Amino acid sequence: MWRVGIDVGGTFTDLFAWEEKTGRQVTAKVLTTRQDRSIAVLELIEKAGIAISDVSYLMHGTTTATNALTRADLLATYPMLDQGAISHGWSGPIDRAYDSLPVLGHLKHHPNILYGIGWSGNGVGSSRLGGRILASLALGRDDEWTRSPLVGRRCKAFPPEPFRHLGGRMVRQAVIRKERAELRGRVPAMLDRLLARLAPAGLEDKS
Repeated sequence: MWRVGIDVGGTFTDLFAWEEKTGRQVTAKVLTTRQDRSIAVLELIEKAGIAISDVSYLMHGTTTATNALTRADLLATYPMLDQGAISHGWSGPIDRAYDSLPVLGHLKHHPNILYGIGWSGNGVGSSRLGGRILASLALGRDDEWTRSPLVGRRCKAFPPEPFRHLGGRMVRQAVIRKERAELRGRVPAMLDRLLARLAPAGLEDKS
């Protein structure tokens, strides 16, 4: 039996599957069928060589809904924009650190395997700094970059599952409702304001 995860994007639909008995992993990608997105999903499962009857668990997500929300917010914030001026949109998951700062270093007992994680949606600027740090680590240097406080640091962990997932959904929905109310010139509900304050640093206005 297979456990399957599918992401439907604006351009591509992606699949990652894991066979429970053997641990075998499969990935596949097809173009998203805009007229009916379920067509691409079925094509993707067939392309991966998996029978529908052999799927024990299917997790589905989409970035197209996120793009639609972002587009609506953009046009509401800048009403002078031409609605047809937005030709492309992209979104996807990000890896977050509790304090929104990246963590860099190498795997324990494997100094040849380096990592840079936790960019928290701010990687455009901070990855330039991270690139210098990782380059110095890869070259085995002892300089200002390898001695950065971001190297090998321990940051506060998010709550364990299932509280992480349930709490994350509650906070995310509260942030969305709070922002919607503010865009309409209304005062957000007290509960939404309180929950929004629990969002990771840099994700939400805490005021």
